[in-house]
Amino acid sequence: GWLPDLNRCGRCGRELGNEAAFAGAGYSALACSRCKAPGMMPLGARSLAVARKMLEQRLDRIVSAQGAASNSPSLADLQDYLMDTIESQIERKLSTRRMLAMARTGLTEPNE
Repeated sequence: GWLPDLNRCGRCGRELGNEAAFAGAGYSALACSRCKAPGMMPLGARSLAVARKMLEQRLDRIVSAQGAASNSPSLADLQDYLMDTIESQIERKLSTRRMLAMARTGLTEPNE
């Protein structure tokens, strides 16, 4: 798959548990708070838990369990991380990324 190990720091191997992890362009693994490099963005504990569920359960079950909260701003870091991962793998920018960002913020036009 495209995702790194979501349970351990890719640098020191420490268990991430329920803490935030850090990800960044050019890094193939997540890092713990002790190993994060400059420029890495946080992936919150809740987002990390949802990402783990995505690997274990069907998407329709996750959406029904999360309900409207699955589009909440608190998961924006997960959405950004997953979009970064996809763009890195396909080596181009996704045109849908801008539309999703607008939907997240409630904008209907790019200039609003």
